[in-house]
Amino acid sequence: MNLVLKDIVYKMLGTYSLFLTIVGTIFNIMVILICIRKRLWRITTFKFMVVMAVNDAVSLYQWNLKHFIDPFFNIDFNFTSLVWCRLSLFLQYYCLQYSAWILVSIAFDRLFTVLFQSWKKVYFKDSVPLIFVFSMGIFIGALNFHILFTNGYALIVNGTERVICYAQPDFDFTLFNIFGQ
Repeated sequence: MNLVLKDIVYKMLGTYSLFLTIVGTIFNIMVILICIRKRLWRITTFKFMVVMAVNDAVSLYQWNLKHFIDPFFNIDFNFTSLVWCRLSLFLQYYCLQYSAWILVSIAFDRLFTVLFQSWKKVYFKDSVPLIFVFSMGIFIGALNFHILFTNGYALIVNGTERVICYAQPDFDFTLFNIFGQ
């Protein structure tokens, strides 16, 4: 009985994840279409919002779609491929941190625009906000780059590769993974 209840809860959460992915995609597209209007595009906040909408869409597809596919199709990509396991973890950390720092940038931009009259004219004109936000994205990617090499590991058990995701390997397994032996 407990197994049946667990299956029902997972399917409900999977359905919610699919719903969130669909609605999130629609609203992220709406945000992008609204923010790229010529009149709004001149304001730095809307440039930041476009980048955040794209980042959130990646996060939606990476995280929520996985939670739909697992209960309905019984496929967990994190345990089928070491590459996907590591990429999935990297995207989770990257997207969350990038969204948070974009929100911080929006808050500082609004604060400085109110406090300093020349802020918008001197520091954030034309493509400077986009260069700033993409540079910030590269920096956050560099901070999390180690995840692509350190998280998860593969064991060979009776000739079958078994992927262990969400774990740091022991020293022996690290050498095993790096040299592919």
